Amino acid sequence: MVSVNEAWKLLDAKAVLLTSEMVDLETAGGRVLQQSLRADRDYPPFDRVAMDGYALTYASWLKGHRRFRVQAMQTAGQKPTTLHSADACIEIMTGAKLPYATDLVIRYEDTERDGDFVKIVDGLELESFSNVHRQGKDCTRESSFADPIVKSTSAAIAASFGMSQVKVARRPRVSIIGTGDELVAIDEQPLDYQIRASNIHAIRMAIEMSGHEIVSSLTLADQRDLITRSVANALETSDLLLLSGGVSAGKTDYIPELLKDCGVVQVFHKIDQRPGKPLWFGQTKSGQSVFGLPGNPVSTLICLHRYVLPFIQLMQGLKNQNRPYAELLTAKPKSSKLTFFMPVRIRYSPDARILAESASHNGSGDFVSLSRTDGFVEIPGDSEPNYDPTQTVFPFYSW
Repeated sequence: MVSVNEAWKLLDAKAVLLTSEMVDLETAGGRVLQQSLRADRDYPPFDRVAMDGYALTYASWLKGHRRFRVQAMQTAGQKPTTLHSADACIEIMTGAKLPYATDLVIRYEDTERDGDFVKIVDGLELESFSNVHRQGKDCTRESSFADPIVKSTSAAIAASFGMSQVKVARRPRVSIIGTGDELVAIDEQPLDYQIRASNIHAIRMAIEMSGHEIVSSLTLADQRDLITRSVANALETSDLLLLSGGVSAGKTDYIPELLKDCGVVQVFHKIDQRPGKPLWFGQTKSGQSVFGLPGNPVSTLICLHRYVLPFIQLMQGLKNQNRPYAELLTAKPKSSKLTFFMPVRIRYSPDARILAESASHNGSGDFVSLSRTDGFVEIPGDSEPNYDPTQTVFPFYSW
C-alpha cells in the first residue's frame, strides 16, 4: 500500500516518453509540443501603424505645425509611401507599414479634415512614434517560445513564424478492457442480477475527449483464459492498457496475477485513498504501462482523472501540470489515514474564489450522483506529508 503522493511519484518516474512526429499545424490542436516556436524575423517585422489616422514627422509637430496637406493615402499591405515634405502628411490605415520619412501617427479622432488638409486638435501629448508598434517590439528574429500545448495562441504564433508543421508527441495508443460476469452490453436487457457495462464507455469518452487514440475497447466475462489472451493482444498494439474491475480482493479478482503471467511487473497495488483504494499499476520490460482500475464506477472515474489522464500527459512530456484549487465549503470528513476524493459542485465567487460543495451520493457505486457534480477535490489523509487539519483549500479535478 502506498500513499497518494507516493503513487504519483512512482508514476512520474515510470512514464515512458512517447516518440515525436511532425504534423500539419491545422491538425495539431491540443497536442503536446516537443519543439520551440522560433521566430523567422522580427515581430512586428516593420514599424506597424497601430491606429487609423495621419503619418507625419514628430519634428514638425514639435515646431508647432498643426495643419498639414494630405499627400496620399496608404492602406495595410501596400508598399510604403515616402513623405516628400515636412508640411505634409500621409493618411494611413491600421496595420500598414509606417511611411518612409515619418515617425508619428495622429489618430483620426484627434484631427479635423478640411478638403486636402487636416488640422490637429490642440492639447495632445505626443512623442516620437506615438501610435506605432515598433519593429521587433514583440520579439526579435531567432527568439523562441516553448508553449507546452498547441492551442489557439501558439497556433497563431507558429503560423506567423511560417511553421506549417510542428513537432509534437505521438498520441498514445490506448486499449480498454472491462471485466465482470455481471456486465451486459448497452443494447441488451439485463437480468435482475446483471448491469449494463458503463465503465469502459466513460473511460473511452474521457480518453477520446483528451485527444488520444483508442486501439480497442472490450467488455469480457470473468474467464481467465479469455482475459489473458485479450491482455496479451492489447500489450502488442498499445502503449497503455486500462482494465476496469478484477483488482480487489474477491475470488474472481485475479487481474494482478494474470498481468504478472503476461509479463507486466507490478509497481504498486492499493493506495491509501477512498474511493479507489484497489488501484493497480505496472509495466512491461518494453515499456507498456497498465492500470488496473477498480470496478466501482465512481472509483474508476476518480482514478482515471487523478492518475491515468495526468500520466498520459507525462508520457507526452508535459511535466508541469498546473492544478486549480477550490475552497471547500462543506465540512471535511473526520481525520483519516486515507486521502479522500470528494465529488463536488463548483461555483465562482465575485472575489475570484473557486467554491466547492459536496453533493449527496450513495458510495462508490453511485455514478448517477456524479451528474450533479463538476469534479472532485483531493483532501489529504493524515498519512500524507502535506496533511494539515486546518486546510480548507484543496486541489480540484474536473470530470
